[in-house]
Amino acid sequence: MDEVEQQEAVSRGVAAQQLLDNQLFQDSFNTVKLQVVEAIESCPVDDPKFAVNLTLSLQILKRVR
Repeated sequence: MDEVEQQEAVSRGVAAQQLLDNQLFQDSFNTVKLQVVEAIESCPVDDPKFAVNLTLSLQILKRVR
């Protein structure tokens, strides 16, 4: 990796951190998380596939963040 590529990587890292720190971005993630949790809480007991999908959604959301 040459110096230009290193600088581009650093710039991308800084931009990524700024995005993660952005309050609107954080609020959006919190809203989605709350909606998924509410869906899990109200999920019908006789629909385990739906419950698994919601749980996977919550796990993916944590990893993306």
